[in-house]
Amino acid sequence: MPKQGDRGLDHTPTWGRTYWGGAIFCLLADVEIRKRTGNKIGLQQALRGILDAGGNHEQDWQDWPVERIFRVADKATGVTVLSELYEKMRAKPYSPDLDALWRDLGISVRVAK
Repeated sequence: MPKQGDRGLDHTPTWGRTYWGGAIFCLLADVEIRKRTGNKIGLQQALRGILDAGGNHEQDWQDWPVERIFRVADKATGVTVLSELYEKMRAKPYSPDLDALWRDLGISVRVAK
């Protein structure tokens, strides 16, 4: 989660923000894609769409900037979730309400005795 001085995913290069920020981004994207598509499509189809369009590790990063990646992924899902979420998280701190997300997903904390 963002800390003081955080400048978003694109401008906070610490390993924790990159790793955990990316994980949160993917989780939020998958859940929102599923909400908007009636649980018919998820992040997996977005990633598959990128590969189908030729976006893979063999491509020059200049030919596949992040904006293109999300545009192609959004086209594959039929919703603009990835571009919208990237805009929220890329250049400023974004702290999703994870407690609400867990509740919405039916996850609860139980303390083992």
